[in-house]
Parts: sequence; structure tokens; C-alpha cells
Amino acid sequence: LLAAVFSGGDTHSRATGRTTAAAMTMRDAGPVRFGVIGAGCIGKEHVRNLLIAPPDEAVLVACCDPDTAMLDEAKAIVEQASDTNNAVRFYASAPALLNDAAAVGLDAVIVAVPNHKHIDVCELVLDEAFDLHVLCEKPVVTTIDDCVRLARLVEDRRLGGWRKTFAVGLEYRHIPTMRRLLDELPAVGAPRMVAVREHRFPFLAKVGAWNRENAKSGGTLVEKGTHFFDLFRLATKGRKPTTVYAKGGQAVNHLATADVLDHAVVVADYDGVVCTLDLCMFAEASANQLEVSVVGDAGKLEAFAPAHGIKADDKTKPNFRKGLRDRDHAWEHAVEAPPVDVTRDAVVETHVDLDADLMAAGDHAGSTYYQLLEFAAACRKTPGSSGGPADKTATAGPNLASIYDAAMSVAVGVAAQLSIQQGRSVDVRDLVPDFLYHGRCE
Repeated sequence: LLAAVFSGGDTHSRATGRTTAAAMTMRDAGPVRFGVIGAGCIGKEHVRNLLIAPPDEAVLVACCDPDTAMLDEAKAIVEQASDTNNAVRFYASAPALLNDAAAVGLDAVIVAVPNHKHIDVCELVLDEAFDLHVLCEKPVVTTIDDCVRLARLVEDRRLGGWRKTFAVGLEYRHIPTMRRLLDELPAVGAPRMVAVREHRFPFLAKVGAWNRENAKSGGTLVEKGTHFFDLFRLATKGRKPTTVYAKGGQAVNHLATADVLDHAVVVADYDGVVCTLDLCMFAEASANQLEVSVVGDAGKLEAFAPAHGIKADDKTKPNFRKGLRDRDHAWEHAVEAPPVDVTRDAVVETHVDLDADLMAAGDHAGSTYYQLLEFAAACRKTPGSSGGPADKTATAGPNLASIYDAAMSVAVGVAAQLSIQQGRSVDVRDLVPDFLYHGRCE
């Protein structure tokens, strides 16, 4: 199957700047050596971030894509990186890249193909013939059945002695303002409400317009929604989703050529915490693309992220707010609105810096870079990479998304789309098996 999906041979390109030999085989020290499978928008973003990563932590050694134009664009990015002299090999197929794994000293692969191809490529790279760390882009797969299939495969490999890292690229959790929000959660007490609002531009044109088809993308609330549902879980301190209700439709975008939602509101119950998503994909005229708030019994946190395409950090604009409640205020007997020192003046606005070089390297406010470094660090803690202490239990680092995290974000997206189709509330527990819901192997 994969030979048909990714057919072709390989080409070779040399850039300038790295000191690591390309012909190195698997070793016990040094940087994690990456191959990127897929050179579309997110694949090229991974390429750019690998080229600016510390060379003692992560290096790019290979990239593949069956689309000649996409592969040529990836080659151009590498060739323009003047600070590298590492020989990066380019291939027209995933099997061709993997067949050269030993020759290029491959340690890890990033799966960045269209969503509907994730399952097949993951099955290929997880084959026992290879011994690789895997970072798969979101959504990990597009259906719950494939979530089950992939989770079982990962666990079967681990039970058979495979000790590598498998993680999923849910970059939004690594956006600096979102990390600040998650780090500050204890300040606002027990979470009671979480709200995510993404108002943005329509889906961009991609090869074959796969992202504008439900059957290939998984649908908008899987393709886009997995980021938000992952944030719901993190902001509620690991609570699990129960019921989901959603309304939405296709009102403006690509009406004659696509079948995906362009707006939706989702209300999800995360074990007693009310979580809401307000998604609009014809609202690019917005100050922020992403706005997240968490309200706890002791206060409120807000974090913002700029639109994709913005490459400069405006340090004059606050992108994080924290407001703590005055618990001594006599609310039981209050007959008037509270004074400003209890409302407006209780809010502290700050700016979380976004690195300009990292913003230039991608469209996720530097999060792809931070995720990459954390993934590389997790790889080095497992046998066969850089000789760090072996972690024989974890399949992802502390801030990385595991197969179970990713599967549950897909499940909420599927439930939301089903809710829209059927006009009813959907219980996530009716859609997924217990082992997947509870995040453990049967």
C-alpha cells in the first residue's frame, strides 16, 4: 500500500553548515537524527525548525514526498540554510527513505502527510523492521477505529520490547502563551469553565484539496478541533470528556468545492467542567486568532496567540492576563456591584515574548520548535539514541501528547461532528473502548 502511496526513488542535496557526518549509523551519543515524511505546509515547517535547532540536539538527515513540487520546496529551504553542511537526502517515497535508515543514521521520523494517510504511514514506520522514534502530526488519525488500531499497535510494539518514543504533534499546547496559562493554573484554583475561541481564515489550498474533504481530513472538528480539545483536557488538569453537544455548518467557505464545516460551537463536559469552543473560519479580521480562558473558583486566566502568517512579535500588546478574586469580599450580603479594585484593577496584563526567529520558521508562534526540542529530549532518554537514562515506561515526554491524549482529542471531534449531524448530545464513552478512554492497554 505505502509503495503505491509513496512511489519513487531518491535524490540527494547538500547544504552547508552542520558538522555531523551523513553516513553515521545508529549510535549511543549525539543529536537525534530526523527524517521528515511529507513536505507539505507542516512538513516544511518541521524542516525549517530542524535546520535552526541546536545541532547537538536535533539534525535533519532526510525528507520525502511523492509530490515533486513540494519536495523541491523542501530542498530549496535546506539549500538556503547557510549554517549547515549536513548532507540531507531527499526521497520520493517513505519506503525509499526508510530503506536508507541505517545509511543515514536515522533515529526518528516526523509523519507529516495528509491526515487520511497517517494510519498507513504510522503502521509502516512502526514495523518491527525499523527501530525509530515517531512524532506524528495531528490529528493522529481521522477515525476512532483507527485510533484503536494505532494505539494497539503502539502497545503491542512496546510489549514486544520496543522502547522508543511515540508522540503526537499537538502544537498548540507548546505555544508560549498557552504554556504560561497552563503553568499558572494553580493560581486560579479548581477549574470550572474553559473557553477556546479561534477566529481565523478559511482552510488554505493544499495538494489535492484533502483538507477540504471530510473523508480525508476527518472533518473540521477533527482536523482543527483536536488542538482545542487537547487544551480542554490540559486546562481541566487531566479530566476526561463525557458528553458533547455542538451546532455548526458550512455557511461561507468553498460552498461549491468542499464539504467541511466553516463554523461551529461545541459544548463539552469534562467531568463536571464546562468547556466551550467557538470556531469561525471566515473571521480573519480579528485581533487574535486564538483566545483561551480558564475560570476557576479563585480567578481567571486568559491567553492569546496571533494569526498564522504574523511573523513579528508586538511587545506593546498584552497577550496574557491573570485576575484573582477577592475571596474576602462579602458576596453573600452584597447589594451593589463590586468596586473596580475587585474587578478591573484585579487584572494583571503582561506580554509573553515570542521569539522572532521561531515565528519566521513557522505558523504556530514558535510552538513547533519547542515541541521538537522536547521530543528530541524524550528520544535521548530512551535506549539507542544519545545514551541518556532509559525510560522503559513513558511513550512521550511530560509535555508531549501521547497516543491516548491524541486519540481522545479525535474522539471529542468525532462526537461533536456527530452531534451536529444528528442534532443531539453525544456521550464520548459510547464511542470509544474503555482501554482507550482510560489511557491504558488492555
